[in-house]
Amino acid sequence: MKGLIWCICTVILLGSMLIQPTGIFIGLFLIWCVLNAVAWISAYSIKRDFTVTTAAPIQVEKGMKVPLHFSVKHHAKWPLLQGLLEIRGRNELSQEVITKRVPLSLGAKDSMTLEFVFEAVNCGSWHIETTQLTVSSWLPFFRRTFPVKSVQKLTVWPVRFPVAIQVANQHTTDTMLALQQRVTTQQTNERLGLRPYRMGDSVKQIHWKLSAKQDELIVEEQLEEQQAAVQLYVEKTTDLAQYDVLLSLLLSLLEGCRHTATKATIQLDTTVYQASELEEIAKQLLSGSAAQKPTGDYIAIVGQENIDDSHATVLRLRESDDACQQPYDFTAETVKQKFAHVAL
Repeated sequence: MKGLIWCICTVILLGSMLIQPTGIFIGLFLIWCVLNAVAWISAYSIKRDFTVTTAAPIQVEKGMKVPLHFSVKHHAKWPLLQGLLEIRGRNELSQEVITKRVPLSLGAKDSMTLEFVFEAVNCGSWHIETTQLTVSSWLPFFRRTFPVKSVQKLTVWPVRFPVAIQVANQHTTDTMLALQQRVTTQQTNERLGLRPYRMGDSVKQIHWKLSAKQDELIVEEQLEEQQAAVQLYVEKTTDLAQYDVLLSLLLSLLEGCRHTATKATIQLDTTVYQASELEEIAKQLLSGSAAQKPTGDYIAIVGQENIDDSHATVLRLRESDDACQQPYDFTAETVKQKFAHVAL
């Protein structure tokens, strides 16, 4: 719009001077030329230097609005009347891109803090950076850009909810959903094997009946009690809204396992992460990493993927309550209620 007004003014003044070369029109055209010259000099001859700094990385939940602050420092001796700071953001999970231009004005060797309100619509790891600062004069064609590089890291988590985890060897109440785990736990009285007596073995380990039959001392070895490891898998679906719900359930289950010291793992690429590494798990998933199906028995959290595996307990996201046919089917609305209390 400003460029169009500048063109119209230039054409009118030039045309008036050519059609009626009177002193008034010639004077107006000369004044217009002088103003343009001043604007050009102020835009291109003044040395300017800017630095932009940002705050530390931020973690928020989906749906929140968070103010991002960018501190701009102007090092030149001349004031800046009009400027635009360009901010770009990219979601590493969804590849969504946003662009924002924030106006500013600064005095000589002045600084200010700009605020950009970011709305966390989609989950993911955001890479937000300032790319350039455009200095404009009051005449639109005379503008200059300065590169200003600064990076702000922002992680948008799925909405998590409290999950009360009950370990498998405890009594399960009627209000708890028992996720079927076919992992065999070794109890303290399970035999590992029998062997001859060695110096230093405890007398309590001697199997007296078998020793009497074999006419030598036989020792019975036992396993220590081991807790079954819950292995988890989550589908990386291309539907962002659906994937947000799947990640919400996954991270909520992992957080519940972490709080109750229940051993839970998930494999991302070639690395197996423990529930205690929840922040690192979220970082990898929200940056685009995909989970791998573990060997043995596992819990699978899926939306579109069809899992026909006897080793998998499938928690499936459905569009409506009518589509929930299996015991572990859930919807985006019922996930918090259904998995608020689970036994693993």
